[in-house]
Amino acid sequence: MDEMFNLKYERERFYQLKNQKILIYGTGKAAKKLISGLKDFTIVGVLDPVRFEGEFCGVPVLVWDDVDAGMADALIIGSARKNYRVIFDRIQYRCAALDITIYGGSGQNLSSSYQMKYINTAQAEYFQKNEEQLRELIDQYDAVSFDVFDTLIMRKTLEPVDIFALAGERIKARNIHIPDFKKKRRTAESLAKGKDIHHIYHHLREITGISEEEELAAKNEEINCEKQYLIPRRKMVAIMEYAIAQGKTVNLISDMYLTASILEPILSALGIIGYKKLYVSCDYGVRKGSGLFEIYRRDVGDMKCLHIGDNPYADVIAPRDCGIDSYEIKSALEMLKISSLRKLLICSHGMNNNVLLGLMLADVFNNPFVLYGTSGLVPVKSPNLISKLFIAPLVLIYIQTLKKITASGKYEGILFTARDGYLMKEIYDRWYREDVPSIYFMASRKLCLTASLDSEQDILDLCQVLSTGNRCRPFLKELLNEDLPECDAQTPDELKKFISPYEKRLREYSAVMRKNYIKYMDKLSVDRQKKYLLCDLNSKGTVQEALDRFFPVGLDGFYLCRKEDFKERKIQVTSVYDEKNGNDLSMGIELLEMVLTSPDPSVRAIDSAGNPVYAKECRTDTELKLVAQAQETILDFIKQYLDLRGLDQSIDADLPEAAFGLYDCVKYEGDADTMMRVEHMDDIGQTYTRMFE
Repeated sequence: MDEMFNLKYERERFYQLKNQKILIYGTGKAAKKLISGLKDFTIVGVLDPVRFEGEFCGVPVLVWDDVDAGMADALIIGSARKNYRVIFDRIQYRCAALDITIYGGSGQNLSSSYQMKYINTAQAEYFQKNEEQLRELIDQYDAVSFDVFDTLIMRKTLEPVDIFALAGERIKARNIHIPDFKKKRRTAESLAKGKDIHHIYHHLREITGISEEEELAAKNEEINCEKQYLIPRRKMVAIMEYAIAQGKTVNLISDMYLTASILEPILSALGIIGYKKLYVSCDYGVRKGSGLFEIYRRDVGDMKCLHIGDNPYADVIAPRDCGIDSYEIKSALEMLKISSLRKLLICSHGMNNNVLLGLMLADVFNNPFVLYGTSGLVPVKSPNLISKLFIAPLVLIYIQTLKKITASGKYEGILFTARDGYLMKEIYDRWYREDVPSIYFMASRKLCLTASLDSEQDILDLCQVLSTGNRCRPFLKELLNEDLPECDAQTPDELKKFISPYEKRLREYSAVMRKNYIKYMDKLSVDRQKKYLLCDLNSKGTVQEALDRFFPVGLDGFYLCRKEDFKERKIQVTSVYDEKNGNDLSMGIELLEMVLTSPDPSVRAIDSAGNPVYAKECRTDTELKLVAQAQETILDFIKQYLDLRGLDQSIDADLPEAAFGLYDCVKYEGDADTMMRVEHMDDIGQTYTRMFE
């Protein structure tokens, strides 16, 4: 009777989910009770941190990689109430990305209560930790031990288990057939019960049926993959070196399946040397929380000991239980979760996205004290960081999409428009160019508009582009080379009236400019009878429509973001993002234009010899150097990604968009602040603006 009452209660508190698709989180008693009580509900799967395949109570066990958009509407945490917050923090970003509402086992909507709303007290305390504090603390101890992974070293990917997926790709490339390698590898590790990688792969061979030779090859691929993705956390290595220099007895202690004999050469290659001993759990058969610290404690005797690491239990609580003081630093991933950039985690789906996020975090949160005194507002001090966080991901998705478009074989050439196509052409030519040649092509709005004024409609369109007298007067003044009366026009009709006396001269100027422009194209060997793809950064299509007149077969356009316009243009356009679909990069477009632009000023005309005539440069030498530095960083970032993932592994468009949307959620300092104040020129209105004043 009591059991029947409990099952009825389970149903009543989740009645609103009766017609929804449900995931259960956990495989303990609470999860079992939920599944039993909701047996006529639609439970599509079970997620668990330590079970990765098979079934639980007749429901398939899934991992997050199995959960696609639309597969589930709700997730119920099958655990004790005291664990809700910890579990919620672990899964909230995946659920937000998949539009899954999280519920506690008691029926409460945890998404409504918790979702990215605040940083708790324990997290906020981390903002008070700094390097000097830790160095002073080290001075008080005789022996200092360091955790290894996520403390002294970190991976260039988002999560540790990403390495299994990456290794699985390499193993498959060697024609070793292990379906669902990531799942099988994690299951094998669970079966090995804390033993080393050799035992793990022995279990993997048993459950997959691969040969001994394939087992050895697969194991070596995983180890090599680790080596390629590992980097030192430079600040923590410096602190370890400080402890050694102060005469402290320094040891390393790690819960890990890679043996000391495997790890030591890896650490040495990363510059981590000088410690006394490396204690690895798989070598001793016990983890930090079940005996490894006791072994270490016996070895160091009566020394006063401090342990430093990132895991709240294994590196903080476990050593204290053995009479060892501890100090917690956070991994890059945990720092991201408490920072102003944490919404990036919503995009943590797919291996390519996770590698890109890992590359971003490898720089931003390599220093575990970078959030000191910031309340989570990420400090950005160099143009390098601006590039890595906000610009490089957009450049990557742009070039990857361009590669797919040119693969169609439709185009005989690419025209990268000045000035925003400058760096895009460099990247395309360096890594992505195949059979479609590219040309860096002078095509500013001012140049293209003034070369195509041969009808009344063209003049009206120009009025629309100029929009106000504040832009109209300087535009005409430069073209006609004479002083003009003040213009307070605010509508296209008023602008048309102001321009009317100058229409004949404008058309004459336009005819000369068209002739000069054709000379320029001929000098570049642009064959106007061929089919070209016009590549721009952010456009309404003004330039493309004007240039169409020069190309009998017409131009197709490819933009990073297509902006909405006052009229429907009869042009063929593809874009990565489109304002009409709710993707708007235009709020920060000046930042993109500033970083991706050419070192030359804007072109304002073409002379009679077919040569560009440039406007006055408004940027200082210092500002130009900062932009050049930012561009070199983008090139290096793209190379890093390609070295890890190759040309054919594309990221999803949501990640670059989300990253760029956070450019005003950081604190700019030093050279980064200087660069964010570089002047941006409006070539139509001849005005200069800055990103931030």
